[in-house]
Amino acid sequence: QIFSFLIRIFNKFIFKFKKILIGKGKIIVFYGCDGSGKSTMSDTIFNKLSLIIPTKKAHLGKPFCGSSILNNFIYKSGDNNYLKVKNKKKDKNLFLYIFKTTLLSLLRLISAYFQIFRRNLGINVITDRWPANGYSSIDTPTIYKSHENNFIINLFNSLNLAIYKLIPKADLAIFLDVDLDKIIDRNKNRINSEPEDFIRFRYDQIRSLEIKAKRVIKYKNQKDLSAATNDCLKLILLFINN
Repeated sequence: QIFSFLIRIFNKFIFKFKKILIGKGKIIVFYGCDGSGKSTMSDTIFNKLSLIIPTKKAHLGKPFCGSSILNNFIYKSGDNNYLKVKNKKKDKNLFLYIFKTTLLSLLRLISAYFQIFRRNLGINVITDRWPANGYSSIDTPTIYKSHENNFIINLFNSLNLAIYKLIPKADLAIFLDVDLDKIIDRNKNRINSEPEDFIRFRYDQIRSLEIKAKRVIKYKNQKDLSAATNDCLKLILLFINN
């Protein structure tokens, strides 16, 4: 009775749902290369799913991005190059970059367990990123290479690895598989477009990562947005109901 009372309190005053599902919810991840449509797809499906069952939106790529402090310190444009440079030994701001990536790892860990908390209350979570197994990619621990045996660099490398090992698995990941030519074309139409060589590098890198999810479904995203959204929504509803 006490647990049920606490659930109703969270439900009414924090989550503001009319109803909480019986049993656990699901954490559903949209994954893919930049330009694969994961952000648009996750937003659209969240809007549809939240009309019928308790559903929340998350962003594990940029957790708590609603904070102006974090946006200015970690996520602001032009300051994310530390995620792209392989060898940062010559960078004057090396230790600032190391601190930022470690802070980002910690925020992802906190956010991941907050989504687990939501799921255990019976709330479904839709997110367009989730940490993956691997090294030095945008969704993995960033490992800094140095020819010197630098204690601080080694310490932060170990800390990043330890944090990512603690991040739990999502329940379902839908990998939006899009041809490289389409990714390149979509990148050209972006306001802040990336160099084509970097797009190709990121495309191969993300496709080789192992998403931290209990189940992964690869969806070939060749249809128009409306048809692809309906397909993925059917997959999600089937997964939730099983």
